[in-house]
Amino acid sequence: MYIAHHLLTLGHQFRYRLTNILYDGAATFVDLVPGFRRLGMECFLAQMRVQKGDLLERLSSARNFSNMDNEENCSAANKAARQVLHQLKRLGKVWQDVLPVNIYCKAMGTLLNTALSEIINRITALEDISVEDADRLHSLCRIMLEEGPLVFTPLLEENKNKKYQEEVPVYVQKWMMFKELMIILQANLQEIVDRWVDGKGPLAAEFSPTEVKSLIRALFQNTERRAAALAKIK
Repeated sequence: MYIAHHLLTLGHQFRYRLTNILYDGAATFVDLVPGFRRLGMECFLAQMRVQKGDLLERLSSARNFSNMDNEENCSAANKAARQVLHQLKRLGKVWQDVLPVNIYCKAMGTLLNTALSEIINRITALEDISVEDADRLHSLCRIMLEEGPLVFTPLLEENKNKKYQEEVPVYVQKWMMFKELMIILQANLQEIVDRWVDGKGPLAAEFSPTEVKSLIRALFQNTERRAAALAKIK
């Protein structure tokens, strides 16, 4: 991309040093720009695929985020989350001051989104979540929520990065869904129903009725109150 950018002005910049045939306008190097841009894009997308694969591999060691009341499982899940954040922070420093800010934020947002999507999918797939499980899952999610924005460091001047860290919901598609999942993990039945608001609330904006019902069944024992809450999620 850097070479493609310079090829736009190279012919004009050095025209007086070129041989006569080039000086007369036979070549401006502009015709090379699309090829170099395509190469740059292919290389970067390949790198993104590698990074996504690495993130998902790290999360695959989290034992599906199940039975978090087991110390080993809890430790494995937290370790996986920490490794994901470490990878993203390291990558954020490598790309710092190299990528244009808008590309940087989109790329980091895409990768953080990949990690959050995987965590959401694993947690919503759980069939049974005890009170202790829910507490530990909530703590793990809070780490991602608090430290996730800190991977956005496009600029060398640390104090100038705050603006981009506050804009994380713009670049991370599943950010609000992740926050709603955290709320569900700590909420009681009435609070969940209140956030659903007949399919018009913030919870309904992020989750389908089937997903919410599944989470309610996993989190709460089969009682009349649970049945009443399930009946309202439609």
